[in-house]
Amino acid sequence: MRSCGDGMRRVMRRQARGARPYWPRMPEPARNAYRPGLCVCIPVGPADLPELAQTLRSLAAARRIPGGTRLCLLPGVEPGAVEPFLPADSGGAVEFRRCAGEQPLGALLECTGQGEADVLFLRPGMQLPPAVDCRLRWAAYRDERVGIAAPLATQGRSLVVPSQLVGQYAAQVSLAEFDRFLLGLAEYRSFSAAAPHPGCFYLRHKGLELLCRHPSWVAEEAGQTLAAMVRQLREAGLDTVVCDHLAVAGCCAEEASALAWIEATEEGKGFLDLHPLAPLASRAHVLLREQQRPRVHPGPPLQPVILHLGHSWGGGLDRWIADYAAADRAAHHLVLRSIGNWGAFGQSLALYAQGPAGTLIEEHGLGRPIRATEVTHARYRDILADIIERHAIDAVFVSSLIGHSFDALEFDRPTFLICHDYYPFCPALNISFGGVCSVCDAERLERCFASNEHNRFFRNVDAGDWVAIRARFAAVMQQREIPLVAPSASVIRNLRRLDPRLGSLPTKVISHGMQALPWIEHPQAKRSRLRVLLLGHLTLNKGKRLLLDALPALSAEAEFYLLGCGQDCDELRSREGVVEVVERYERERLPDLVRAIQPDLGLLLSVVPETFSYTLSELTSLGIPVLATRVGSFEDRIEDGKNGFLCEPDVRSVVDKLHLLNRQPEMIEPIRKRLRRQVNPSPEAMVAAYWELVPLHGFSYASYSRRDHGLAGEQEGSPVTPLRNIKHMGLPFTELVRQLQELIGEKIDTSPRLSNWQRRLLKPVHRGLAFCVDLLLKLVLRSRGGSQRRAG
Repeated sequence: MRSCGDGMRRVMRRQARGARPYWPRMPEPARNAYRPGLCVCIPVGPADLPELAQTLRSLAAARRIPGGTRLCLLPGVEPGAVEPFLPADSGGAVEFRRCAGEQPLGALLECTGQGEADVLFLRPGMQLPPAVDCRLRWAAYRDERVGIAAPLATQGRSLVVPSQLVGQYAAQVSLAEFDRFLLGLAEYRSFSAAAPHPGCFYLRHKGLELLCRHPSWVAEEAGQTLAAMVRQLREAGLDTVVCDHLAVAGCCAEEASALAWIEATEEGKGFLDLHPLAPLASRAHVLLREQQRPRVHPGPPLQPVILHLGHSWGGGLDRWIADYAAADRAAHHLVLRSIGNWGAFGQSLALYAQGPAGTLIEEHGLGRPIRATEVTHARYRDILADIIERHAIDAVFVSSLIGHSFDALEFDRPTFLICHDYYPFCPALNISFGGVCSVCDAERLERCFASNEHNRFFRNVDAGDWVAIRARFAAVMQQREIPLVAPSASVIRNLRRLDPRLGSLPTKVISHGMQALPWIEHPQAKRSRLRVLLLGHLTLNKGKRLLLDALPALSAEAEFYLLGCGQDCDELRSREGVVEVVERYERERLPDLVRAIQPDLGLLLSVVPETFSYTLSELTSLGIPVLATRVGSFEDRIEDGKNGFLCEPDVRSVVDKLHLLNRQPEMIEPIRKRLRRQVNPSPEAMVAAYWELVPLHGFSYASYSRRDHGLAGEQEGSPVTPLRNIKHMGLPFTELVRQLQELIGEKIDTSPRLSNWQRRLLKPVHRGLAFCVDLLLKLVLRSRGGSQRRAG
């Protein structure tokens, strides 16, 4: 049984290497989003101490990739002399290592103890642009034959920067402003170089291993060492490249001397004669000559983009995505929902920005509809490939595959399956058929489709279809080793028991986060009957039949309050013992409604194994002890008699437990006191746990190389909702009509196909029609209200 610890990053790398993209031109950055860790190596000599603090501050502000910082002390330097120059918050992140030789580049030999870590080599005095480590890593991993990726420099020898590129402008502005100026000019390319910047370069781990196996490249002269290092890597098939899209500042006399030595060699002269960055320098020279102060680029989009796949059923899945997107400040979130109806859940795909209730960006028809989940679907594949490329998606969170195709699991992006239910293994969603399923072979699946009352969603799909769906699902998950992330441990146990093919997948349990609700004080006065609250929808899955059967034996000992039970609970209103039935409520009003009821106990009667239960979190956050059935996540999250109560999902167990608690109400108060100390995970804590699995480091590898640096959902102005998409917004009729009128008015104002005289003619016509429609609606609704009052 594997967990998602260090092995997760290995799986991420395997995903990125082995997946098969569906578009001809793979955006390079995302392929290499997950790489080894990073060690920053800084050699420190006696003359470097005054500049060390500046470089460490610049590194702290620019760095994104976590990892250690190793200060390699050259002869003549002791740790005690360096410590006063360290930042106050450096703590244990800085490690000291003694260098045997005096050559600063020889300090690279001291970095072999970092496992699979790459190395960012820095000299004291260097000033760094934002996300320098991520940007150099992006350049280093674009090509498997690159060993070193190096930036340009704002000063120094022409080997690392053409003189025309700098001029007076770089000397007049900050490094950050020059960095943005350079981003506007760059073509995001790398060029084979005679030498890297001697004060800053990114060395891949396989290059480090090679250099450490053959340390003879370290010479007495800095220039000879630099040239020998490049030659050693090149002989092993690893190139040294310089990037055109970022620059660093700072260059000491020793580094300039090393570059001068290389420029005097035959290779150095050839490089200067045909400098690959000359076109970039020419563009900069023209721009600076024509403008007194050039307009700088707004900068790279550092935040990654995460695509969530879901359905349009609403419920807990929509709530989770919305909470996640709202709590995650380190990424942009897009949601791709399948839109359809019973029998064809995937008729179109709708893309939203920042959560299911966010701005609708676009919608695409699928042609042949998807009944449940397709093994493969050409139109779906093309749509998703286009979305991933155009919106620069860095990672994919699959919250549901209903109305989707398994093609979504095969794209060259790190992908995670979030187990909100047991789909697509289980067509009933919640592995229940005469009890919780422990096995589901072909014969049982046939009977499930024939007689399972919980299996009611996919009636135009048969057991044979579902065997093919399961087989393809397991094959793709195994091939790409897609991690399973579940909100409770029972989900992983059940899936592995039901389908052993999923047992080899990496897994992680991350509870859903929820903002804490205000604690509700409970009255101390003793009551003759327990006051029991059933919160949330009361459906067949949630134990409606169990409650109906238990009520006759409980009416004398308990009062039942149903809050948010839904529309199908009319038969409960007249039952003895049921005091109040509220079909729906606004979530913001929940604390006030519960405070008015003052319940002794919450009751959760699910007969299917729920994967989490927001309702349990809400009740415990409000300070209400819960009696729940011993199934699914309830058994994971409740320890009987410690932080709640458990009973079997049958009438006798429920009745006996409530009888006991009514006779001994003193059992409840200790639970309430413990709940006050219990802390449910917040959305922010949940997001932080997911970021441990998705080490994008707050940087979008997929969108960095895009010339326009556009991110989905960030265009100027909000996109106008297409008329055909309003039907998915769930609006009241009058609001729907109002929005239609506004959309027509906006179209008249903005359509480029209308001439001025046409626009002048259509505006009063539109206003007149809108007035008539409003008047007609008022008359009809008023007439309807009068009829209802007379009928009453």
